[in-house]
Order: sequence, then structure tokens, then C-alpha cells
Amino acid sequence: MDGELLRVLLIQSWVVQGADVRDALRAAGFAPQIYRVDFESALVAALQRGGHHVVLLDPRSAGMTRPTVETLMLEHTLQLPLVVLAPGQDLAREVRVALSALRN
Repeated sequence: MDGELLRVLLIQSWVVQGADVRDALRAAGFAPQIYRVDFESALVAALQRGGHHVVLLDPRSAGMTRPTVETLMLEHTLQLPLVVLAPGQDLAREVRVALSALRN
């Protein structure tokens, strides 16, 4: 896989097609490795495991709100960029901006 390695923690229901996220990141020159969770205990396990560069949240995920995700990230003392998915957004741009802000 060519491109900049990007380890993504994707919070999204399993019934939603996740290819759009992968395709958008690949088109922007990333080589995404996506770990997908859709409920809180799975998110906690993923945060404990670590190794992610960015967290993407699909707000349609039942029970997984931005405040919930931010609280769990704080509890695990993780300072990862969190990008909330939205229709029509330039996902790759938002990921790059979020990663840049964290690195500065």
C-alpha cells in the first residue's frame, strides 16, 4: 500500500458502508489502516490498545456522541485528533488539519 501510513480508529456502525472513508483517505495520499468499533466497550478496548493516529466519529453511531468519545479519550490520557464525519466534508483536508494541529 503506497502513501503515508495513517492508523484510523473509526467509530461507525457496522451496517454503514465504510469504503467511503477509506477511499477518501487513499485519494488524498494516505495508506489508511482502519480499526472499526461501534459500541463503547469496543472503543475502550481500542483506546487501551493504542497506536492510532486519528479518531473518526460517525455521529449516526448509536450512543457514541462526541462528548462520550472525548471523555473516554481523556480517561485514557490520549491526545488524538477527533474528526466528526459529515456529509459533503473534505475528510482528507480535515484529517490533515487535525494532524497538523496536534504536531504543532
